[in-house]
Amino acid sequence: PSETAQGTLSWNFSQRMLTRATVDLPDTDAFILTVKNSAGDVLYEGAYGDSPESMLVNPGSYTVKAVSRVFEKPEFSAPQFGDEQVVVVQSGTSTKARLNCTQLNSGLRMRLDSEFGATYPNGSVAVSSAEGNLKYSQTENRIGYFKAGNVSVSLDDGTTSKILLTRYLEACEVLTLGISCPAIEPPKPDAGNGIFITVDTSRVWRRLRSTSERKVSGFAATLWVVICHRQRKEFLSHHRSPP
Repeated sequence: PSETAQGTLSWNFSQRMLTRATVDLPDTDAFILTVKNSAGDVLYEGAYGDSPESMLVNPGSYTVKAVSRVFEKPEFSAPQFGDEQVVVVQSGTSTKARLNCTQLNSGLRMRLDSEFGATYPNGSVAVSSAEGNLKYSQTENRIGYFKAGNVSVSLDDGTTSKILLTRYLEACEVLTLGISCPAIEPPKPDAGNGIFITVDTSRVWRRLRSTSERKVSGFAATLWVVICHRQRKEFLSHHRSPP
């Protein structure tokens, strides 16, 4: 096709990217840029900084995606930033895809206190998702990252593993989960003491407070939850106490 029958496709990052001071954005020139047509054919894939400023393409829809790293399974210290836009290019016109670049995955940091260690000297916590799982030792300080979706937090006391809670993680959500066990002995079924879980986030825009109690595989667990991710109010919708 002639140039007049084609259109021009270009891209750039929005000037409004990640203005929050809590986020350190990687160098966007090192982002992986992928440009595909509606048939899924790859027109460009490589470093954003090495990409052409624009390209002539046939009329149609195009997907422009940029990510800071490949992220397929849970990893420690692996935040993924990026965006994906679908644009329509018409004959004889110029179309620009504006990439907003937010964090695409979610993070969890564990805080296991000394009382937990005294009660479960061989204990550890694992967080599992559809893509895999991460094991947090009692000294682990790194943030584990997961694709947005459901995750389950399990306690391994050295002999058995029990699910403590299941939660849906939003993209861009980073939570700190504190777990303690003030009991001297490992808690018994229907006992009044047990595991205590506190949940907080390093990215706070609004605080709502809720409490809930539930039995967790023989544990009497109390969850004190600080909900800080914008308007998300259903944090404990599946963990509410019976009337």
